Amino acid sequence: MKYLVTKSQLLEATKFPKGNVVPDKYCPMIERLIMEYYGDKICDILVVPTDKGYSHYVLISYHGYSVSGKNGTSEKIENLIEGFLPITTFVVVIDNDGGCDDDSDL
Repeated sequence: MKYLVTKSQLLEATKFPKGNVVPDKYCPMIERLIMEYYGDKICDILVVPTDKGYSHYVLISYHGYSVSGKNGTSEKIENLIEGFLPITTFVVVIDNDGGCDDDSDL
């Protein structure tokens, strides 16, 4: 079975729903810090405060080459955040090969 998906539907599927997230004082700082260092490669960011083992979960839709594993993009971003802010984070980087905006080619 094949499905036809428009470019706008694909781009909308790579954005994170932020309606149910209640941000704390660190969420905007985390987003701004990541955008300062990786701004041209970031399609979308979702920062979720939690009371579990980590203080924040960070989901990133990333357009570009992202290396996984030790010294990968997610670990570099975790180290960046924890170097500036007194929190622990768990960062998940999702590669978005389709681009970030409607002007990119698929």
